[in-house]
Amino acid sequence: MCIRDRLPDDAESESHEEDIDGDGQADATVTVSSRHLDATGDGHADDTEVTTVEEVDLDGDGTVDVVATTTATYIDRNHDGVVDEVYETTISRTDLDGDGVDDIVDVVATARRDEDHDGVLEVVDQWEATGVDADGDGVIGSDEIIVDHVTSHDDQA
Repeated sequence: MCIRDRLPDDAESESHEEDIDGDGQADATVTVSSRHLDATGDGHADDTEVTTVEEVDLDGDGTVDVVATTTATYIDRNHDGVVDEVYETTISRTDLDGDGVDDIVDVVATARRDEDHDGVLEVVDQWEATGVDADGDGVIGSDEIIVDHVTSHDDQA
């Protein structure tokens, strides 16, 4: 992944509907917002945070069944306008039975870094935790959570 792109100049927000299953009806609402962060306190925005919220109606009943929120932070460590690190977290909540209680919660956190400063993100560190209310008691217990960790040093990451 090439990251030679410069950080955006302005914060913005946008929302639109999508037809995921191709039936002509909107199944999802996607909202994307971004903001600039002054992580060093020097008065210059050196990081950009982008948040995407996707609300999906899986069964077409007009009620949101899945809410996925992804927050990505693009960091320019040396203030040259080129992204050096990307941190991304996605939290997905799924209510399969429509009772207003999450049946599945999935959290994925990913870090990508350009350690040799060639504009390519080499190192990927990813954690994923998935909780499923397997017994249907309305609570995702500690015995219903699976955690996985992967580290890759692949230049194609």
